[in-house]
Amino acid sequence: LEGSLAELEEEEDDEDLTEEELFARMKLRKEEQETASFLKSLSRSRDNEQKLNEMYMAARTGQPLRYGDIIQLKHTKSGKFLTIATNQVANVERENMAVLLTNDGSSLSWLTVVPRFKVVRDGDPVTDTSEVFFKITERTSEYLRTSQSAVPHQQYKEINCSMDRSALKLYQYNSYDILSGAVLKSGDVVTIMEPETKSMIQLVDGEEIIAAAAAADEDDESIA
Repeated sequence: LEGSLAELEEEEDDEDLTEEELFARMKLRKEEQETASFLKSLSRSRDNEQKLNEMYMAARTGQPLRYGDIIQLKHTKSGKFLTIATNQVANVERENMAVLLTNDGSSLSWLTVVPRFKVVRDGDPVTDTSEVFFKITERTSEYLRTSQSAVPHQQYKEINCSMDRSALKLYQYNSYDILSGAVLKSGDVVTIMEPETKSMIQLVDGEEIIAAAAAADEDDESIA
């Protein structure tokens, strides 16, 4: 009812307008309708892209990683996806595009795994400690890159999107458990013992090494 009353009021207002004013109002209404339709189409395209992205990644999850595969990098703590910015430059290297963490993955989150060395080809499995390039799938000439200099007042470097590329070494994640048994793991604290003398290896500085060498020379001279 309210909509009908509003339309009647608009029609009554239109009767008081000149022909030029009426034409301008009709043109404005048409533009508003076209804008609303365009925004609705964009929203529908975004939703479809997100669904396609979720379906693709769900199908790929758990599969062995191979060179040439398209993947996404997900930040474990926040649950966000690494995504290339479309209208924001990097902070350190201003000539490159920024890389952000976003809630929903998009086509600019898709990365193609490219081997660094020519002895490896597409389809070969990616093994632990492999060195790879991450190519932006939607932009075939652009890659993930680490900045030459560190972020100001920080010790870490920036990841950005560039036509230059940086090789990254991949390590398979393994959670660390203290006293996990007889298996030696990265991060365990150990001592190294020489079995015959039951002596422990110890780190010493240069002065101690020189003093030990001088003492050994004196012993040799006294024996002679």
